[in-house]
Amino acid sequence: MASFAGAVTWASMVGDYNTGYTTGAFNRLIRMDHPDLMKQIRIIWQSPLIPNGPILVSNALPADFKAKVVAAVKKLDTEDHACFIKAMGGTQHIGPGSVADFQQIIDMKRELVSAR
Repeated sequence: MASFAGAVTWASMVGDYNTGYTTGAFNRLIRMDHPDLMKQIRIIWQSPLIPNGPILVSNALPADFKAKVVAAVKKLDTEDHACFIKAMGGTQHIGPGSVADFQQIIDMKRELVSAR
């Protein structure tokens, strides 16, 4: 295995540290061929929680229709979560969000683009 002074990757940070958490690069490397990976690394920084992508409704739609779409998605999440999981591709429930929830990601993307 190559040696690095530092590296950046992602992991869910959910689950057991020694197994590389439930998902992410650590878990994948452990399963591939690096069973002692977590003994060889030191995590020096974690980002704040990064929300999953938002469910967006176009501003061009009439307000009453947007309200109906939002209500239908919320109802599906609470009343038939199994169907919601299949439709949205994730097991978590939804909640209200704002631009502020994604501001760190927006700023990071702007910084990356301006660095090019």
